[in-house]
Amino acid sequence: MSNIKIAVINHSTVVRESAVSAFVGPLQKQVSQHFAPIWGTTADLSFIPAGRTAPVTSWQLVILDDADQADALGYHDLTPEGLPVMKIFAHTAEMDGVSWTSVASHEALESLADPWIDSTVFVQQKDGSGRLWPLEVCDAVEGDLYKIDGVEVSNFVTPRWFIADAPAHAIFDYLQLVTAPFEVRSTGYMEYFEVAAGHTWQQINDDRHPGVSN
Repeated sequence: MSNIKIAVINHSTVVRESAVSAFVGPLQKQVSQHFAPIWGTTADLSFIPAGRTAPVTSWQLVILDDADQADALGYHDLTPEGLPVMKIFAHTAEMDGVSWTSVASHEALESLADPWIDSTVFVQQKDGSGRLWPLEVCDAVEGDLYKIDGVEVSNFVTPRWFIADAPAHAIFDYLQLVTAPFEVRSTGYMEYFEVAAGHTWQQINDDRHPGVSN
């Protein structure tokens, strides 16, 4: 049993309490049955009704209306107390034609993979250079969705996605749409840091194998 507790809280005016409550079950299935066997991390989710307070030790997944950052449908961050918090902007997502449930799934899985938003994977190139990749497990396959009990959730990559010499038969994402390490799907994106060059973080979109030169 996981000791990670995630409190799901609705502060949105465009999503009903009943819809958020009903979402917890499918997300719990994804976390426990799909994500945990691959990444080794799980959590117990619970819906916190209006008027009640989440336990102080819980992580928080909060459904809000409008984005507080440009171009953000959601993001994961840390509270002032240093605990993971996932912010989902339901109205912004709706206006962009994206389901808030898929955004919530995306942010929940990424928080579980990298709770403190400080993990990277170093990949050395054949020429001796190297790249740092953030441990963002949904960005590269963003837009590839599937349903659990009729609810849209996000695809996610496996640890093999970050291994340059992974065998060709390896599974790189849950839906098995990715065919090679570091492949970014047509609706996805990813950032990396070129270590030798010392550049700022760079973003790539729909680049088949940006991290492999061997």
